[in-house]
Amino acid sequence: MKYIISTIKFFTILGLTTIILLGCVREQPKPVVKETQPSDPNYYIGPGGYAIDLREVDNRNKRAGCFSLLQHLSGDDAKIRHMEKCNKIGK
Repeated sequence: MKYIISTIKFFTILGLTTIILLGCVREQPKPVVKETQPSDPNYYIGPGGYAIDLREVDNRNKRAGCFSLLQHLSGDDAKIRHMEKCNKIGK
């Protein structure tokens, strides 16, 4: 009797393990995602559907670089000349 119960337990565990492993190996369905292409190549469409203008990002980087150097200059004349080089004020 003891051997019969242990044999039943063994086959039950073996069967459940097989079912679990086959469930993991089976190919999962792919999520349906609508691929949108922007009409303008200068825009990036994020995963949430938001749009980023890549020209603005480039301009922000240039502006940040210009102003980060500006804080290290001494004297108003040097700062004004640097602002003119960055095209932030009229010449």
